[in-house]
Amino acid sequence: MKFTRLIHLFLLLAAVAACQPKLNTEANFNLLPIPARADFNGASSIDPSSIRGDLEKAKNEFTSGGKLEAVDAGSIELVLNSSLNLKHEGYQLSITSNEILIQSNSESGLWYGLMTLDQITQDAEDQEAYLPRVEILDEPALAYRAIQLDVKHHLEQKEYYYELMDRLAALKIMGSSLK
Repeated sequence: MKFTRLIHLFLLLAAVAACQPKLNTEANFNLLPIPARADFNGASSIDPSSIRGDLEKAKNEFTSGGKLEAVDAGSIELVLNSSLNLKHEGYQLSITSNEILIQSNSESGLWYGLMTLDQITQDAEDQEAYLPRVEILDEPALAYRAIQLDVKHHLEQKEYYYELMDRLAALKIMGSSLK
């Protein structure tokens, strides 16, 4: 009798495990703007949904006026490293099999590294894939990135402009210098 129950329990566990969605190990990652250097080397073992909360926590802390280097972002390590030979707002993003590290010589660079990680995470979520193993080195080609909005004929609600600023920040067109 116990043996039969044990077999039923095993079969139930096997059925539940078979129903769990499996993440893909291959996906297509499109980053905007294109980084100076990005070396993709297969898939990590990191589920994008497992870091979403830490990513949002870091973004919220920074946009609330906090310092990224002081944020405990759990699975994301943010390091302010003044010895890095990068332009202002440059960053290094490294995703290994089970770790995420963003380094920069400025808070702005950490922010832009987070924006790139957010794009990668969104692509992985959309394609139901693991985060890629990747080494990214990026720095702005232009010291000043700007846009011009003609609001004369577009009398949108202010929420529209707040959302537009968030979208532009995600594309690294504007960001921390506007805090």
